Amino acid sequence: MSNPRYNPLPTPGNVLFSGYLNIWKLSGWNRMAKKRWIVINLETLQLFRDKDDNKLAGSISLIDCTVNDLPMENGEYRFEVLNPPDSHIFSSNNAKDVDDAMKAIKKGIDQRDNAVFGQRLSKVIRRQSTVSPNNPIPNIVLKSVNFIRSKGLDEEGLFRLPGNTNKVKELKKQFDEAAGTDYIIPEDTDIHTVSSLLKLYLRELPESLIPSDNYEICAIAIDTYETNKFKGINQIIQVLQQIPPVNYDLIKFLMKFLNDVQEYSSMNKMDIDNLSTVFGPNMLSVNFQDPEVLMKSTKMLADITKVLIRHYHDIFVISATKPAGSDQTRESTTSDDIYQELEVASSQLTQSYNTASTEITMLEKEKSKLKGQVDKLINQMETMKVEYEDKLKDLRKLLETEKNSTRVLQIKLKYERRARLAEEDRNAQLQIDLDRLCNMLEE
Repeated sequence: MSNPRYNPLPTPGNVLFSGYLNIWKLSGWNRMAKKRWIVINLETLQLFRDKDDNKLAGSISLIDCTVNDLPMENGEYRFEVLNPPDSHIFSSNNAKDVDDAMKAIKKGIDQRDNAVFGQRLSKVIRRQSTVSPNNPIPNIVLKSVNFIRSKGLDEEGLFRLPGNTNKVKELKKQFDEAAGTDYIIPEDTDIHTVSSLLKLYLRELPESLIPSDNYEICAIAIDTYETNKFKGINQIIQVLQQIPPVNYDLIKFLMKFLNDVQEYSSMNKMDIDNLSTVFGPNMLSVNFQDPEVLMKSTKMLADITKVLIRHYHDIFVISATKPAGSDQTRESTTSDDIYQELEVASSQLTQSYNTASTEITMLEKEKSKLKGQVDKLINQMETMKVEYEDKLKDLRKLLETEKNSTRVLQIKLKYERRARLAEEDRNAQLQIDLDRLCNMLEE
């Protein structure tokens, strides 16, 4: 019943309808009919056992659904929500509740038709072509990338640190309402909020950038790459030549951007490995449920993204040589074409190697610098340790001296008390003797 890709919790801001309705599947009119508190938002119809129940009892995705009015039956107004292969019927003896629920679902459908998030790439590009005919990249992606570039690719934690959740939701709403065309991201928006927005858009695409039916050949290409990089890259190029043009254009645009991002990895801490981990799941969807297979596939998705970023120039320069609309394979190209492609590949690989060597040199310098700082800190700590130990010894000596002085005072006080008691005894005896003497004189 539920669709985990579209299952937002209801909030006051996105609830289109709420109320009690009866629900059942067509296969079980009497046996499965249940009264539920229904909450309808833009993308889901959520079920709760009671109005005050916070625990979700189920949800129905409204993405790509149709809603049909049905004739009254048993004194109840009815409508059907059809989302193949599932079909649910809702009813109530209150005509207004049924009418409002249907209007809410249809309103969500109308809003989604103009939305940017959760829509197919081809649909978004076709819609925005009316105002931007020469732009093959969704405006949400183009504007997010340009914003991030303007703020600086050296921002530490870029694509790793989350943005403000409420601000991300607000930006998403603004792009959807503007159909992704004329909305401009406010200049004071946090860069991590925009990077989170970009990730959200890619995550909510109905299909991965590389269609899922290419999973097996991509896995083979990665295995080949491990032993023969050039052959593996060519197999990936063949895959890219078969995918829809809008998907290819977006992948090429993103890989160029991520290739630029990783050049600042010493500052933003996002190298190719980190970037491929973040964006890999959006490149190719996986339809397996086995945990072991899922774990392996996660690594494969990261690996293919890593290759696309690292070999951006090789892959997209070479693959761009294929004539538009041609069905010929790379094996059918002439020897001269292959030689030219090899020359280009060799040049680009040399450039990549030089870039990598420069980065390694920079990292070695940074490592040496950090090592010097660490050694300096260790020396300072050793010096402080010696100073504190000397101070501790002095304090112990002072404490021992104080203890000895205290013992001497205690002994002195003890003898003084004894002398005072003896003096008091002598004074008492003298008083007695004096009294006796006085008595004798009186007699």
